[in-house]
Amino acid sequence: MKRIQEIDFIKGVAIISVILLHTLSQNFLSISRCQLHIGQAVPLFLFVTFYLSFWKISSKDDGKVFSRWFTKRRFFRVVVSIIIPFIIVSVLEAVIMLISGESLIVKDVIRAGGCYGPGSYYLIIYIQLWLLIPILYWLLSRFAYGGGLAVLLVCIVLNFLCVKFGVPSWMYRISCVRYIFLCVPVYFYLKRQNVYHFNWFCAVGVAISFVYLLFCRYLNLSPVILDYGWSYQQWPSYFWTLFVFIVLIRLGKRLKDNRVFRFLTWMGKNSWYIFLTQMFVLNYLSINSFSYIHSVHLRRIVFIIVIMGLSCIPSLLVSRASHCKSIRKRVNFLF
Repeated sequence: MKRIQEIDFIKGVAIISVILLHTLSQNFLSISRCQLHIGQAVPLFLFVTFYLSFWKISSKDDGKVFSRWFTKRRFFRVVVSIIIPFIIVSVLEAVIMLISGESLIVKDVIRAGGCYGPGSYYLIIYIQLWLLIPILYWLLSRFAYGGGLAVLLVCIVLNFLCVKFGVPSWMYRISCVRYIFLCVPVYFYLKRQNVYHFNWFCAVGVAISFVYLLFCRYLNLSPVILDYGWSYQQWPSYFWTLFVFIVLIRLGKRLKDNRVFRFLTWMGKNSWYIFLTQMFVLNYLSINSFSYIHSVHLRRIVFIIVIMGLSCIPSLLVSRASHCKSIRKRVNFLF
């Protein structure tokens, strides 16, 4: 499938947001209400995953949802482009730990999600959702609003069971429970036919999500919503993610061919590798690594710029190598 530049633009915005979430101070994130903007980074990534997946499945309406999703080609692509790079980073971290004399505890690695560093849970969640995608699409395409209600009930029941059986925070962190409902706004956006009804449905959902995101930290909604520090990424908030997605799609169309657009599109194309690199780098660098800078604000700025730059270096090198290879092919063709 041909790449959609606006989707890459959204992923570019999301990966920058991820780095900012991991480098800005918690106090600043709280004051700025980050849950309404850069705090939507991971939900946006998963929103895009659902969007592209549902679009691919719906491109051929032959009823063979499962056989068309679980193909050798798609499985191979996921393993090569997503799982193997993660394993490389994980092995590299393990080697560094062993060389430096640190103890490598397998149980802790598993609890962290297979790797150390901020965002190490993402791959495990991605794989769970990848396996669930055809089931969720079938449910929504078969029952529409009834299917959406069923997904909501499943989310509530799963949260209730997590509370009832005392699921530990590390296990909840690497489970996809809190992200499943994202598929509902994605499906109705993708399949919208009556624009008037969709706009009203979306407006009500966005209003509910906005109010929830503003006040959820003051509320205890357990067992319907299990917090564990993830209250901003729960089922009531995902119509706000839809709103952010729509805004960014329209912004991307307006900025097309702009330098900023091209840069963010490049970051979006390489977002997974930038994500893995920032996870690796932040496992060894922190704001305290720049304590020799006396100004607190300047220290934070330098920290963000360094992490942003280091996170992009591997992708820049690969892009440069690919570009040189492409040029060589053209030259060889001419001669």
